[in-house]
Amino acid sequence: FIPTALLLLFTVISVSAQELKPIELPDELQVVLTNYETHWKKSDASALASLFTVDGFILRPGYDLVKGRENIQTSYENVGGGDLILRAYDYSMEGNIAYIIGGYT
Repeated sequence: FIPTALLLLFTVISVSAQELKPIELPDELQVVLTNYETHWKKSDASALASLFTVDGFILRPGYDLVKGRENIQTSYENVGGGDLILRAYDYSMEGNIAYIIGGYT
């Protein structure tokens, strides 16, 4: 199973009263996070954008919503290159659609 639509929601989470525990993802979703980390470290905007559907979107703290693979690629130009560790806190898969909610450092 490979989701044809995948929404990745990663944000900086401020945790006060309780600490969120990362969860394990099914292999077909974990590979998406692993590939994202790899492409980010290489500053490969085209490869990052390829992880999204043609009408996918990204929500990043401090930035406007970006919709569409081509626009996602443009928004990732000249970013990345540093270490990135992604953690999943929740996910859902139904049919060929999936989403992951997580955080990063």
